[in-house]
Amino acid sequence: MNGLAIWLYAASLIFLFCVSRKRRIKVLSVYWIFASFQTLYCVMPWITSHSDISTLKLSTMFSLLTDMRVIDIQLILGSSANICFGLVFLFFYCNVSLSSRAKYGSKKGRLSYFFLVAPIFLFTFLLCTKYGWSDITQGGTNGNSPTGLYSLAINAKLACVGIYIYYLSRYGLDKWAWTLFAGHVAILAVDNGRTTFLPVALLTFMLYQERGSAKKALVMVGVVVVLSVGVRAALQQGTMLENMILPVVVEGDMGSYSSLQSIYAVIHNLNTGYTFGASYIVDPIVWLFPHGQLREQLQFFAPWSQHIELGLSERFSPWGGFYYMSEAIAAFSFFGPAIVTAAFGLLTVSMEKMKNKYTLLYMTWTSTVGILFVKAVFPSVFKMCVAEFMVVAFLAGTHRLLHSLSRPLSNSCHLSVEVLPSLGRPEHLDDRDDGLPPSNR
Repeated sequence: MNGLAIWLYAASLIFLFCVSRKRRIKVLSVYWIFASFQTLYCVMPWITSHSDISTLKLSTMFSLLTDMRVIDIQLILGSSANICFGLVFLFFYCNVSLSSRAKYGSKKGRLSYFFLVAPIFLFTFLLCTKYGWSDITQGGTNGNSPTGLYSLAINAKLACVGIYIYYLSRYGLDKWAWTLFAGHVAILAVDNGRTTFLPVALLTFMLYQERGSAKKALVMVGVVVVLSVGVRAALQQGTMLENMILPVVVEGDMGSYSSLQSIYAVIHNLNTGYTFGASYIVDPIVWLFPHGQLREQLQFFAPWSQHIELGLSERFSPWGGFYYMSEAIAAFSFFGPAIVTAAFGLLTVSMEKMKNKYTLLYMTWTSTVGILFVKAVFPSVFKMCVAEFMVVAFLAGTHRLLHSLSRPLSNSCHLSVEVLPSLGRPEHLDDRDDGLPPSNR
């Protein structure tokens, strides 16, 4: 297409910038996180195919990184998705600031909460030193789905995220929230799994931005990214520059490779049909079942990808990673990215509007589906969202139960009560601040 596709994509990015400026969308937002990953996955294969740098020559290993027809189609589909995403925000987005939670709860209660949940973080840290994601990637599960203590470690990390989100929803980003965040950093150091940490980190910096520290929050994100790439690069052989570039290239190329394969499959008629959106409705429910033959048989996207793999030169998504465009194409062919992205945009706008009314739901959604949608298969991030929301809902429910029990005690005995999730004296407790939507009270 003689370079037309890359220019179309550049034009779609300019449109996103214009919408962001008009609607005053913050730099650290689901909007720009989506656009950033979108650009990485769409543009990196194009850069790789045109680069002479030896580090970028993944094209010698993976055939589709030299197929300019497939790469250009992905750029065009990405452009259409960007336009739809921007239009949704242009017409429906409202800039809503998250209300401060600093006034809720007592200092003693916040401290009590921290010491009550600290053993859970310590248990997760110790568990992940032996059964973390790093051990899984090195063959600890022998290529099978994680079970036993490996599965427990994954669920423990999700529980820690839920505990942290509940604290943020009730008390905001104070020194004890930062201390809990440090616990997530420690778990990351031994686990090496970024799927749970990345959304938590971005959510934390987004909340920091809400306090009027936008520039500082952006600088903090930049520092974290540079350090995460730089430390690993310093420990490897070769030049520092190439070692820092390589992780970005691998993420962009291998993350988007499933999308390139789906495009290739449609062009060459390797697929026998489409899922027509069933992978966004049925698969999330099926993924809640235990691993087994029944779960595999009831899915829609997995069989689709397994079928097209028969006609591919490499296995589907050869180095792991994922790009949502693959699942969207499996659903509605080349119309999929525009349709699915518009739907995701509408959901994002809706969540932004209700962030103060349904704070727990908003934070849980942001730390899972909101940030990971672009780079993970949808049933997986939906399952993470359900797991984390179960934790925060349990804490909020316990808060309400203990608060109700504390009322007669405070009235009759004038006792000072400090309870787990409520973390405050009875006079500091307010049913409106439990994080649950009114319909769940």
